[in-house]
Amino acid sequence: MLDYIKRQNTKLKTEFVIFGSVKVFLIDKIVNDVNYMSVLKKIESIIPEHFLYNVDAIYIIDHTDFYERGINAMYKDGAIYITNSQRDESDLLDDLLHEIAHATESIFQKHIYSDFKIRNEFSSKCVKMMQIMKSQGIDTSSHDCINYEYNPDFDEFLYKDVGYTMFAPMTMGIFIRPYAFLSLSEYYATAFERFYMGESELVKKISPEVYRKLVSIHNKEV
Repeated sequence: MLDYIKRQNTKLKTEFVIFGSVKVFLIDKIVNDVNYMSVLKKIESIIPEHFLYNVDAIYIIDHTDFYERGINAMYKDGAIYITNSQRDESDLLDDLLHEIAHATESIFQKHIYSDFKIRNEFSSKCVKMMQIMKSQGIDTSSHDCINYEYNPDFDEFLYKDVGYTMFAPMTMGIFIRPYAFLSLSEYYATAFERFYMGESELVKKISPEVYRKLVSIHNKEV
């Protein structure tokens, strides 16, 4: 992805700067005429500046990695990469928030996870999901369903073998959305995303330990 960006030197123009330090580059035009400037201003209004201390730049880009990996965004080596294929402003906002969540993990890793409260909460939900899947006749014996780290084979199993249509209803009331089941990090990031999308009460109800950590780090400086 970086190689692609380097080849687009003529397009490397700063379009926006968040909090006066994080540069935003529009490498490829966003589809559907999404007003990304308003989304970036929204980001500044809802999250504290210190959440972006480990983010140097944001790139909005059309790249095959997104399609091949079935993702919309990624945080890597101090940069956030966002697909230019966005339905609307809300779609872009939740993609950005999700990757900012991963950036906060790199800052507050110890504070978020060292007491094991989020880990234990996630584990208990995974056990419950295994029981539900078993009751539905789904054989999970070849997979470890308590995935603290992301496992692409388990991801493929859920979304291709089990199927989203069957799997998603099973997660209701347990996970904020099905993707949260894939790893401890995604459990945290999906809650973060919903918290700052204005659904803090939902997060408090379904993922109370994550909710408490988010309230804590919102005002916690590095």
